[in-house]
Amino acid sequence: MYALVQVDESEDPLRLEYWFKYDLQRSDYERQFPKVLCFTVPVGIGYAVFPEETDKPARLLITGKQISFEGSVIAYPEESLNGWKAGLVQTIYKAERNAHYQGGLDRKVRLNTPYGPLMDGRSAPFYGPPVEPHNGKFSVYEDDEPNFEMPLKFGPNGADLERTSGEDHFCTFFVLAREQDKSIIELSRVRWRIVWDGTVTKLSITAS
Repeated sequence: MYALVQVDESEDPLRLEYWFKYDLQRSDYERQFPKVLCFTVPVGIGYAVFPEETDKPARLLITGKQISFEGSVIAYPEESLNGWKAGLVQTIYKAERNAHYQGGLDRKVRLNTPYGPLMDGRSAPFYGPPVEPHNGKFSVYEDDEPNFEMPLKFGPNGADLERTSGEDHFCTFFVLAREQDKSIIELSRVRWRIVWDGTVTKLSITAS
């Protein structure tokens, strides 16, 4: 993609060439726990079953998919990117993760998004640390692998987990940002979601 961006009338427009892409693959997040039982359902979703511990009940971890983002920006001339940084901004539009147990018991975890999306990440306002230009070029890479954990039994009588439901909705933006005047230029965006629907049998899940 090519863009001519007028940020300030007192400056020459930014002449940019950029691209942004994403890739989906099976997450191996659960593999960092070597002493748990790990499985994969036919659609390529991973999960792990944790045994009961001193301070935690036996629980199920669904790891979903890993999504990775990669982007690049080149400016002409190179020095026009001085003072700018590139990075990803990620927002959460919906987060609802439900566990359903025998007897109609529900365990629901939600983020409060009715009044607008929430910022996601560890380097506010960016998802990850922004990058500086190198020879007039930015190269950005980040990945995310949301996961959902719940007890295998719930409630006063220890009802068994039967199924899961819910969805996470995200939007990831590829941006240029300049601190001196708080300018942000959106170059591209990707909307994506995770559906947590599934049914539970003995130590296995069948995706619905």
